[in-house]
Amino acid sequence: MTRDEVISAVNKLELAKFEAQQKMYYLVRHQKLNPQVINNVIKKEELKAGDKFFLEMGYEECDVEPNMRKLGLLEDPEIKEIITTFEEKSKNFLDTKKMETENMYREIVKRRSQVELQRDAAIKEQAVEAVTEETKKEENTE
Repeated sequence: MTRDEVISAVNKLELAKFEAQQKMYYLVRHQKLNPQVINNVIKKEELKAGDKFFLEMGYEECDVEPNMRKLGLLEDPEIKEIITTFEEKSKNFLDTKKMETENMYREIVKRRSQVELQRDAAIKEQAVEAVTEETKKEENTE
């Protein structure tokens, strides 16, 4: 492999990891599947990503790191920048999803509180009506 091929491969691998992270998040969050099914989907996605990488690049993912070592590219600034960029994208994605989850949780708690307040008000109103009804009955019997 050449330096350009290694850089291209690293870019594709980092992109594939980021896309897989997004898919898995969606799958876990929205599909509500059995954990074993999720594990099987993850394995299937890994195989698909490996096949796609091979078809696009012409070599296996496991060939990239040995070639990076052979070419002395482990500390290459361009490769480090690619990895750092995708790490930041991943962190931002997770932070965004964390904020969305926290907002959803706050909304659920808020709605639950509103329902409880409405229920308490209805109970109090029923109690007042019962006392009023009882008072009317007592007045009528006198």
